[in-house]
Amino acid sequence: MQFQRLPALLVGALALTTVSASAQQSAAGGTLVQGLVSRCPTMATPILSRPEIAESLSARPIDTSVVCACVAEALNQDLKLKTSLQASQAELEALLRTSKFKSYLFARTTAAVFSCLASEFNASLELVNPE
Repeated sequence: MQFQRLPALLVGALALTTVSASAQQSAAGGTLVQGLVSRCPTMATPILSRPEIAESLSARPIDTSVVCACVAEALNQDLKLKTSLQASQAELEALLRTSKFKSYLFARTTAAVFSCLASEFNASLELVNPE
């Protein structure tokens, strides 16, 4: 095998793995992610509506739907949730009865909201002259 082709093969394999993993998500897993993402506006809006940052966001306002789409992607790509998102309804309900799983979901969703907000803030702040 030629080493020049190795990066292309790895990228192709990764793409196939990603498509395969998302295709295997159960209906219950999809519903769980949708439920978590539905909380995103409630988490992001209080931050985005702060009067202290309004002027800095005027050149490029941050759209909550963009942040929440990013959050959905982050949750779907979380390797630790991968198996859980493939679980049946009954298996997922059993997991949701554990405080450890619920805590992880809340922490992962919160981290995704902050990460996606940070990315959007950085893009907006690129257009701002603070002086």
